[in-house]
Amino acid sequence: MVAVTVKSVLNELMRTCKEAHTCFVAWSAKSGDESLRRLLMYRARVCLRHGAEIAALIEESADQTCSGPDLNAGARRRSWSDLRRMIRRVRGRNVFEACEAEDSRTLMRYRDALEFELPEAVHAAVAAQFVELIEQHARIARMGERENEPGPCESLVPDREELARA
Repeated sequence: MVAVTVKSVLNELMRTCKEAHTCFVAWSAKSGDESLRRLLMYRARVCLRHGAEIAALIEESADQTCSGPDLNAGARRRSWSDLRRMIRRVRGRNVFEACEAEDSRTLMRYRDALEFELPEAVHAAVAAQFVELIEQHARIARMGERENEPGPCESLVPDREELARA
């Protein structure tokens, strides 16, 4: 266990949200499937909303400290050039796999953050985002499975009401 500021834990989540947003926007532009494009743009908006919520939490938490696992022990932090290279390599069917991988990475970072002894309000907000991310990850996975089946994937794409909430 290490002692860190709540702000540093939230900054890691903020960076994760920005990276995921960048990926989903880029991959939506590469997608030839309109359903997938809409789903990816929805995911990008969710990432922006989560980032804004985290920014507000950073303001509220000021210099509070917490203890938890080493944030750098898990996934290696990506540089923006690594991220751009990874985005450029994704094409066609790989979009689903890349989205699932990015979602898995994001979920792992959120899981790491939830292991910290965060203030109750911060923990509740991060946990709520984590649950939403799990649901979105499942939606992308189901869409990837259905792509190989006959018929449209429209039922997995967010409706107008969901899009407005993001």
